[in-house]
Amino acid sequence: MVAATVTHIYFDWSGTIARRRSKATFINPTSSLQDKKSTLYSDTIDLLKYLTSKGYVLGIISNTSKPGKDILKSMKDIGLLQYFKGSIIFANDENICQKPCKSIFEHAMKSDKVRPNNAVMVGNDYEKDIKGAKGAHMHTIFIERERPCSSVEHVHSLSQIKELL
Repeated sequence: MVAATVTHIYFDWSGTIARRRSKATFINPTSSLQDKKSTLYSDTIDLLKYLTSKGYVLGIISNTSKPGKDILKSMKDIGLLQYFKGSIIFANDENICQKPCKSIFEHAMKSDKVRPNNAVMVGNDYEKDIKGAKGAHMHTIFIERERPCSSVEHVHSLSQIKELL
């Protein structure tokens, strides 16, 4: 169970809310809106709607080689951007280190004026997302969609996060 004091939830992009290796399709200007939407996991929109209805502030902290402005444009095009009122940080666009460096997590929390005990990071890479966020003293939720046999406590889908908050 994640602490009841959480107000901000940050998500990794690839492998957490969107399918791995799907950014090229997502940001491609010739991709249809349906193709862009299909890069998201089927439980993504439902969870984002649920969390925003409960008053959580959502953000993204992601290492990516794709331009953040292109991802933001596609997020807006398919109606995804409306759920993210917190910091959206794509490490390649920021003058900060990539995950697992704790500075990227601290940068998001500082921008949102939130303390670590009020923030949770949801990610699928234990080394980069979870250890990095723990290094910044955040709460964490580890999602393992493709390797559900880990000995580390985790969830298998985003919909399970509702039970932890």
